[in-house]
Amino acid sequence: MKKFLILFFILFVIGCSYAGKEPWHNYLHVPRTWINDPHFAEYKKAREALELEHINGSCTYAEYQEKMQKLNKKYEKEVKKREDTLSFFE
Repeated sequence: MKKFLILFFILFVIGCSYAGKEPWHNYLHVPRTWINDPHFAEYKKAREALELEHINGSCTYAEYQEKMQKLNKKYEKEVKKREDTLSFFE
């Protein structure tokens, strides 16, 4: 019975984290794809886009710094809000 519950739990976790985004073998060989933080993924995309914009010369260094500070503050607020929500349930 214990083995069945453990197997069920493992299959449940795999099913919840899969979401059909990548082939199964990536989940086995690249464990970092098991858990995806949507807030960080969005932040990382925005940061990379901003860096690319600066590298291409679309904005000055001062504008880049200002936008980067706004982006960092926005991400920090999201993280704080998430941590506050999680600490509420403790």
